[in-house]
Amino acid sequence: MRSFTASYFKTHFGSVLDRAGVEPVRVERRGRDATILIPESEYRAMRNRMRSTETDPDSAMERLRDLAFGPETSLESLETDPRSAAILRKHVRAG
Repeated sequence: MRSFTASYFKTHFGSVLDRAGVEPVRVERRGRDATILIPESEYRAMRNRMRSTETDPDSAMERLRDLAFGPETSLESLETDPRSAAILRKHVRAG
């Protein structure tokens, strides 16, 4: 990924923007990463992945919504699912 300073970006906005249309570009300000510009096609693909994850019934957020707003669930039934069991082991105190 190419990096440019903020002052170079400001002076050569058009050429940096053209490059960002083809590949990700990092803009640094005062020696730190300020932002990354990505092609619109990559942005759209990322948004589509996020949307598909949100509606995927196996997604973590969907499972949490089901637990929060669905019918009561016993801890025993959660222990049969490996992911749920791992979370329970991490967060539920024994005793």
